Amino acid sequence: MTIYTDTGKPNSEYALESYKELAHRYDAACHLIQTVRHNTIEQLTLVEGDTVFDVASGTGLSLAALSRKVGRRGRVIAIELSPDMAAIAQRRIQTERLKNVEQVVAPVETATIGRQADALLLHYTHDVLRSHAALERLFKQVKPGAHIAIAGFKFPTDWRRVFNQWHRYRERGYISTYEGAHAPWDRLLPYVTHFKVHEEFFMGSGYIASARAKGSIEVPTSIPRCELRP
Repeated sequence: MTIYTDTGKPNSEYALESYKELAHRYDAACHLIQTVRHNTIEQLTLVEGDTVFDVASGTGLSLAALSRKVGRRGRVIAIELSPDMAAIAQRRIQTERLKNVEQVVAPVETATIGRQADALLLHYTHDVLRSHAALERLFKQVKPGAHIAIAGFKFPTDWRRVFNQWHRYRERGYISTYEGAHAPWDRLLPYVTHFKVHEEFFMGSGYIASARAKGSIEVPTSIPRCELRP
């Protein structure tokens, strides 16, 4: 595997190589965040007939829950960069007979979907959140007012920052840059309203947040402040 060098921006080549190696053990590694996954999906308030994008969907661990919530008339679009991760997800789709789920295997920056989303799941998608091109592409395909749920890795900024080196080590391989890790959501804010961080966990290194998509994108001259619950 290529020696890791953080260039300060997402690195898709590194991500592809890393997830090729991680794919076979990814499900086991995610065992501890299954409750986080459930709670994040609940923030979407999905209803029958919705179309939801599962961004950076990995091995498809969220797909069954999303499929049930949108029902037969709904659609789940799984967008995944890594063919190795997507192959595992495809087996899951077939085994669990998730007939309302389809995959788009491509970088978010170039993914063509052909549908507009009522909801957007961003579950542990740090590289996507740090990519202007990925966010711009996504929000061209998201309906105004769409529900957005976000969960992922961050660096705490209070006394818990003493553990940041450990958090950095723990996330190695799962993200390609630590840039923006103190507020991973800040590049998302120009695209959304009602952004709120609902909870933190793992000693402040994880969070769940929600927002609504704006009707039109107006990039502000400064990053808007967000509400953070204690």
